[in-house]
Amino acid sequence: MKKVLGKVAVIVMTIPLMTFAAESGAEKAIRLNDEGVKLIEAHDYKGALDKFHEALEASPKCVVAAKNAGQMLILGQKFREAKEMLAKTLAEVPNDAGCLVQMIQACAFLGETKECIKWIEKLAEVGDAPTVRSLPLLLRDQGALQEAAVASEISIEKDGSDPVRWLNRGLVADAIPNAEIAEESYRKAIGLKPGYVDALVNLGNLYERTGRTDDMFAAYEKAYSARKCPLTEYNLGRKLVMEKRDVSRGLDLLNDAAKGDDAAAAAANAMLKGMIDKLQKKGGAK
Repeated sequence: MKKVLGKVAVIVMTIPLMTFAAESGAEKAIRLNDEGVKLIEAHDYKGALDKFHEALEASPKCVVAAKNAGQMLILGQKFREAKEMLAKTLAEVPNDAGCLVQMIQACAFLGETKECIKWIEKLAEVGDAPTVRSLPLLLRDQGALQEAAVASEISIEKDGSDPVRWLNRGLVADAIPNAEIAEESYRKAIGLKPGYVDALVNLGNLYERTGRTDDMFAAYEKAYSARKCPLTEYNLGRKLVMEKRDVSRGLDLLNDAAKGDDAAAAAANAMLKGMIDKLQKKGGAK
């Protein structure tokens, strides 16, 4: 359920020869928030935060100001202050997903796992699908692995037919690490979406780390068959070369991957350069 601010009330007063409109609390809050955003662009972060707080004083329901203030407080590692400010906003607008996400982050940083889980459950009730399913990775990236694991399970309970939710569960399990849960999750994602490249590549990476070489090649080959791109070319190519299964094909795949412009292409370039440098040191290339 997405909360939307109601229509802004404009107070109009008329006197002889002069008409003016008084600024409502909501209007003032939006103006102050916009001023705060401009101060961020000017790198005046303290001034910006002050503006966001002023906006919330003018209208406690100004969720955009709450989100901006919350983000700045979290980035500044002022988690307790962020939590207190967000609690006040959520008391006014209890179903705002953005504020809920920030509250979850603040509680996770503070190590308040039980309270964090309470807010995760609340977000699962009111948040849209992208917000709920991305939360596990957001928490994983901030190092809150226990909370990320809970968020991934709640996300799956919300919609177990969504392959992205299973992929994210696998990525969290990989970070913990829990190879059994990670494999189960990636396989479930692939079952729901055959040819799911991200799940196949991560499954292959998992098999690589656990020494299951044949399973690794099978996953990488399926990913490459599903989509030829630097990510699949690099992973299959590097292992064909490293394992000396088909060096010629592996080099061709690495060369193809190196033509791209993403992280996998950069990795392919680095690997090829390393191989050339090694050959030059041995006198095998000029």
